[in-house]
Amino acid sequence: MVSLVEIAIVLNTSAAEIEREARELGMRVESDWKGDPCLTAADAKAIVDGSARRQHDHEVRLADLRKRDQDWQRRQRAAATEAVEKVRAQQQATHLDPNQVALNPLLVASRARSQQAAARTQAVTDFEKAEPRPRFGEDT
Repeated sequence: MVSLVEIAIVLNTSAAEIEREARELGMRVESDWKGDPCLTAADAKAIVDGSARRQHDHEVRLADLRKRDQDWQRRQRAAATEAVEKVRAQQQATHLDPNQVALNPLLVASRARSQQAAARTQAVTDFEKAEPRPRFGEDT
C-alpha cells in the first residue's frame, strides 16, 4: 500500500487532490495500518505515470462514441423505415389500378418488394451522405 501523501509528494500536489483523482478514476482508497488513506501499489503507479487518467478518458470517449453510434443507427433505421412506408402508401393508392389488377398477384407483390427495397437502399445512402457515421476521436 502506498500513502496518498507519498503520491502527492511525487506529483507535487495535495493528498486531498490525489484522493479526489483516485475516486474519480474508480479506485478504492483504503487505509494503512496507521489509518492514513492509501492506494495499492498498482493504482499508485497508474496515477503517477498518468496511465489511469488516460485509460479513464479513453473509456469515457468510447462510451460517448457508442452512444452517438447507437443514436446514428436509430436515425438511419428511421430514415429507411420512413422511405419504405412512403412507397407502401403509394403502392396502396395504386392498388386498384386496372393495369395492376390484371397482372399476376405474385408478380405485383414481387415488384412491390423490389420498390420498397430500392427506396430503403436509397434512403440509407442519402442518410449516410448527409450524416456520416460517428468515428472515434471525432467530436460531436
